[in-house]
Amino acid sequence: MKRRYITILSVLLVAAIGIAQTTNDTINRMVLVESTYNPIIVGAVKHNFIPEEVKPSMNKEEVIYADENVDLTNFDREAQPAQIVEVIPEKGTPGYVHLGYGNYNNISALTAYKWQFASNDDLTLKAHADGWNGNLKLDDNSQWRSHLYDMGLNAEYKKQLEGASLKIGAHVAHYNYNYLAFASNNSDTQKSNSFGVHIGIKGAIKEHYYYHANLEYFSFSRSNYFGLAMPHVENHIHGEASLGRDLYQWGVASVLLNTDVLTYQRLANYNGYFSFGITPRWEYKHGDFKLISGFNMDFLGGRHLDHPLQMSPECSFSYLPDGRFSVLLTLDGGRDINSFSHLYELSPYWSSVNQLCPTYTFLNAHLDGGFRIMEGLHLHLGGGYKILSDALLETVVDSAAIRYTGITNHNAQVATIDGGISYNYKDLITFMIKGDYYHWMLQGEQALLARTPKFKVDMDARVRIMSKLHAHTNLKVVTFTDTDERAVIDWSLGVNYALNKQFSFFLDAHNLLNRRYSYYTGYPSQGFNILAGAIFKF
Repeated sequence: MKRRYITILSVLLVAAIGIAQTTNDTINRMVLVESTYNPIIVGAVKHNFIPEEVKPSMNKEEVIYADENVDLTNFDREAQPAQIVEVIPEKGTPGYVHLGYGNYNNISALTAYKWQFASNDDLTLKAHADGWNGNLKLDDNSQWRSHLYDMGLNAEYKKQLEGASLKIGAHVAHYNYNYLAFASNNSDTQKSNSFGVHIGIKGAIKEHYYYHANLEYFSFSRSNYFGLAMPHVENHIHGEASLGRDLYQWGVASVLLNTDVLTYQRLANYNGYFSFGITPRWEYKHGDFKLISGFNMDFLGGRHLDHPLQMSPECSFSYLPDGRFSVLLTLDGGRDINSFSHLYELSPYWSSVNQLCPTYTFLNAHLDGGFRIMEGLHLHLGGGYKILSDALLETVVDSAAIRYTGITNHNAQVATIDGGISYNYKDLITFMIKGDYYHWMLQGEQALLARTPKFKVDMDARVRIMSKLHAHTNLKVVTFTDTDERAVIDWSLGVNYALNKQFSFFLDAHNLLNRRYSYYTGYPSQGFNILAGAIFKF
């Protein structure tokens, strides 16, 4: 996870009221695209407009399933040091403050407060600031003074109407970081800004029809990018809507619509474009079986863009007979809009000479099996196959003055095998280990596969030492297709002590082995680092 710094002085929140006529009891029967109604308001990180299939549970005990919707072309960066973990306040504590400091001048700050009104409406404000400023060791043992900071503010208002609910929100963020510069450009500072607003509504019409609609606007600008006098800007409008009909014993029929419009300012090589998609689907459940059948039809318009029409399946089948095992088969796909904010999530140091096309998944097939071996002990096995058009692949690019993460489009296919095991004993001990194997297939330009993952292992253990003291440890291992790429081995250890219901303290140590590797392509990670802090709920 990235560490950045900024200054921000304003946030806009608008409130509106609408009327939707129906009865309140029908709201509880909604089955349509709940996940698509909750927009990401820290930036348009990544849009996958295919609604996620809810994986079957086994008597409310955890079943490990593969992460089917992750970007397989990039390895897991969740182990980035000084990571902020959002605290969920208990009832009666609507606010919290999370503060931490580390030995790379890491800062980790997050605060939030929720106002609850008598009408069940609420207003939530969140602010965050995190990042670092320290010397990172390069391969030649020289030091690079690196900084990566951000600060942001989010606001969201929820209004309960008769038979419907309304959400209105806004966010603003600013990022400050520097490229790895060579001697001729020893000190450079980059600035990026993000702003967005969104409004959405969901509800029911009488007893049979359910709907949702959402409209979002995002703006992402980059300043001082390779010496630009004026920032270049991407404007992104995203809209989506759905309408479903409850067929009772015959299931639910629905149609989903989505659209994206992107425009650019001060970018000669970038052309605006639009995307429109439609997904008709049918969902049927009978006893232990659940079936979803549908397809995605996606249109793309704009200059210098190929593939005006693309299609993919939207199907899944799940079977949970007795709580001891489960089967989930998915066949889906869809379009990902490679917006500036999504590329920033891959690497703040990204650059591309040419405009990047949207990525399309023609097929994402995955079979999962979950098994409860005994009480608290679960096993997961699975495998899949994915066909990608214009996948994002990363390389290291050294220009005359700086190094940056080069990103390019290329068609690719990948086969995966995954598995894991988890154990939980009376909330005293929790243990999980999962692993993934990737086999990549690419026609020509094999060098583009250098940073694609080959093996991934993630192990996590948590122990309650006493009622107020908890300890946890995590080990992440990632190897790459190019064996010359240094593997990621990140071992972390932490403790948390709850002084009372309001105050708790934490101490986390990352990269205990002090290894050199890259979270962002071409850029070194922090060595051994410690983050200590406190959490206050109020």
